[in-house]
Amino acid sequence: SAHPELKPPLRAWAFTIASVALEGQADLVNTLMIEMKKKGIKADAFVLMAAQEAAHINGNARRLAKFAEREISVHGYAGKKAAQKYLVWTMIRANKPEILKDYLHRIGSSAVDQAVAMLQLYAKNGDLQSAIMWWNTLNQEMEHSGMDKEAYVAAVE
Repeated sequence: SAHPELKPPLRAWAFTIASVALEGQADLVNTLMIEMKKKGIKADAFVLMAAQEAAHINGNARRLAKFAEREISVHGYAGKKAAQKYLVWTMIRANKPEILKDYLHRIGSSAVDQAVAMLQLYAKNGDLQSAIMWWNTLNQEMEHSGMDKEAYVAAVE
């Protein structure tokens, strides 16, 4: 499964919170996180990073941003890399190209990784014209990076 350390109900909640976050619905994210806390379920890095993203997208959700920052400073960022991957995947599934591009840029993704994510987003959501454009961009970026295609395939697997 995509998130082996999470039990299915928590995984479903985490992805729900992330999806709500991508709509910039900071108040609802807050409510859902309080609900989790009441049930004694600790928010993991994925949920906390989704909350930060909601605050970023919303632009005026200072309370939520502070809450997420505090939780992260207390509990650390266990599973940060995985959490970033889930957040990117949620952005792809939610068809949020601008948010995805901005996020990848902010976390310092390589040009190759950015092209892969954008290609997946457009292919998954049926925008084949944009997908082909990103396919070409990906090929160019792979050549730019000097990484031969066999090495790249090995790195991805």
